[in-house]
Amino acid sequence: MFLDNINVLKNSSSADAETLYKCIKEVLTRNNLDLKKCTSLVTDGASVMVGKKSGVATRLKTDNPSLLSIHCICHRLALSCTDSNTSIKYMNDLERILRQLWTFFENSPKRCAILTKVQLELHAVHGNDLPRNTRKSLTKKVKKACSTRWLSFDQSVKSVYDEFVAITQTLRNLKEKDPTADGLLSKMNTVKFLGVIIILHHVLPKLASLSKAFQQENINFSSIACSINFTTDALDDLVKTQEPIHEIEKEMKEGGRYESVELTPTSHQLEELKNLLEKYVRALKENIDSRFSNVLPVLTAFDVFNPMLVPERDALYFKNYGVDKIETLVDHFSIAHQTEEDRKDYRDEVIASWGLFKYELLKYKHNIPKEISEGAMSMTGTTPTQWALQQLLVNKASYHSFSHLLCFIEIFMSMPVSNAWPERGASAIKRIRTRLRLSLKEDMLQTLLHVNINGKVTHDLETNQVMEQCVANFKTEKKRRKLPNPKPKSTETEKITFKEHADASVQVEIDDQEIQIVKDKIESISKLASILGISNESDDNSDVESEDDCDYDF
Repeated sequence: MFLDNINVLKNSSSADAETLYKCIKEVLTRNNLDLKKCTSLVTDGASVMVGKKSGVATRLKTDNPSLLSIHCICHRLALSCTDSNTSIKYMNDLERILRQLWTFFENSPKRCAILTKVQLELHAVHGNDLPRNTRKSLTKKVKKACSTRWLSFDQSVKSVYDEFVAITQTLRNLKEKDPTADGLLSKMNTVKFLGVIIILHHVLPKLASLSKAFQQENINFSSIACSINFTTDALDDLVKTQEPIHEIEKEMKEGGRYESVELTPTSHQLEELKNLLEKYVRALKENIDSRFSNVLPVLTAFDVFNPMLVPERDALYFKNYGVDKIETLVDHFSIAHQTEEDRKDYRDEVIASWGLFKYELLKYKHNIPKEISEGAMSMTGTTPTQWALQQLLVNKASYHSFSHLLCFIEIFMSMPVSNAWPERGASAIKRIRTRLRLSLKEDMLQTLLHVNINGKVTHDLETNQVMEQCVANFKTEKKRRKLPNPKPKSTETEKITFKEHADASVQVEIDDQEIQIVKDKIESISKLASILGISNESDDNSDVESEDDCDYDF
């Protein structure tokens, strides 16, 4: 859960390792938390956080030697892919071309409209006659490729793979008036560019699925190494089967997806793409192994607490099951002990406790609910390991002989392996402290973050009770001015007064004297008309109204 926030630049001019270290200790002290009980630290792998000499993790380990510093698995995977692109020059060039292509269309609604029109024409439909939802399903935008967000690179490649014909046709239509379009077309309309796009279209989804698995809230530690091995084996299969190369040959021929672009790969170009595929997969595997090898032993050792993996009592290897993984955990967390003799005694105690603890896990293995044991984790949100260990922690007062192992279990239950959740907290800060709310103070920002991140769903029983309590506290906080009660309705009939309004045609005020003068003139004219025998009454039988028949209101 979200705990606290602090302004790192309040008392310092730079967010260096020393400043971050002091801020973390200040937050822990403010919340009455002991740094020695902090079991793990997950960071994005920046040098200021994981530097060997003076990084934040190194400084915290001086106060707590058993602290487990974990470089976020998602960031490790992203950096592995980025390093692979750096080692292959053309992959770097392709990433730059994709960013330029996104900028070319993103900054011009006119170009986007042309691209949409071309896409609709290729689908052999008229865009103006289609409903909005249908047009949206038939057209796709170019996605931005970002090296720090690996999934965005996958989406960018997929958009170009799906709409390569429409994109190149749009660039052809614009190249005469736009030199940028001409330059992008010359780089994209080649066998090598399209071939690499097809290769990445096969490689990146496998890495993206691994990244999504690591971003889940509940990660099974026993599946981390398996997921990485599965991904590397799938990459090896691409090299063995040459599936991307076969697709390049198929889709560029007559009747293929890219027939209209008129690109025919030669045998030399196909051989070059084969070498690039092998080199790229080899670089990916090497970078993944180098970045995960040092953290996997400790993380995967925690799967020893999975009750589903405990063998039955009559199995030959039941007696020695899990001893090697317990030793791995002991070797890491016994650093806090000063002497070698203390470490040896600690190791012997933990291994002895493990011999008895296996029977407890075996008991929980047969009592796990069916929906959890069958792997319906998506519905329950709980793994078999989490369920069994939660039961142990609830009844930990009865397990005095397992005190050392219970410490490992508490570490397991509280240790994150990814900082995907804190990244979402950073996104919450962007939503709350916008450009129009820059004056928010730390206390108000922290309160809003607690509500946004840790808050529960609205309109449930607990939330309503909290809201009622907040209103009660608000009323009793200080004496507040009460608004006056509305006046009661009178039972007697109230006298209704009407205001006189001048006609809209009269825009001047006329006093009584002027009105009397006008009346005298009208009376004189009437007398003169009667003497002359002129009638001043209108003819009721007249069909046409005279322009002189006007009413004058005063």
